[in-house]
Amino acid sequence: MEKIWHHTFYNKLRVAPEKHPILLTEVPLSPKAYWEKMTEIMFEKFNVPSMYVAMQAVLSLFANGRTTGIVLNSGDGATHTVPIYEGHTLPHAISWLGIAGCDITDYLTDMVIKGSYIPNNITIREPFTRRMKETIAYVALDFKQEIEKAKNKSSVEKSFTLPSGQVMNIGAERFCCPEILF
Repeated sequence: MEKIWHHTFYNKLRVAPEKHPILLTEVPLSPKAYWEKMTEIMFEKFNVPSMYVAMQAVLSLFANGRTTGIVLNSGDGATHTVPIYEGHTLPHAISWLGIAGCDITDYLTDMVIKGSYIPNNITIREPFTRRMKETIAYVALDFKQEIEKAKNKSSVEKSFTLPSGQVMNIGAERFCCPEILF
């Protein structure tokens, strides 16, 4: 991590870290030793004048003008539910789920392959289905209702253009793939 920060400070931002306070964000349930090591590196290696480590969920809530709420964060490798009261997390109530974005992408890839949406001359790769997930997939508010709508394929089908220019039409997979979270 130290090398990434060094590259960021000196090559990307082109700033002297000793002249700038630092705000680092952290995910829920990370070990205290990790936070301590980050702090040690910032003060001892980069000589920052001050720093603060904040929970990403708290900052997300603040960004929405709130101090109390529940933040659901589903990243690529994990999903967290973080309850926050008056700007403070409730660590005993944080929940973790080992299913997240990469699992949804894998599931979508499987569904697309099994659904024979792929032209014979195309090999499906994860970056394509990840982009597909990010652009046309969605969470159904009423799953049963969406399944009924999907019986009339044209009502849920969306086209997705591959880098080769070929177009695939994707239907119920759009809202079925994120269901693994529930």
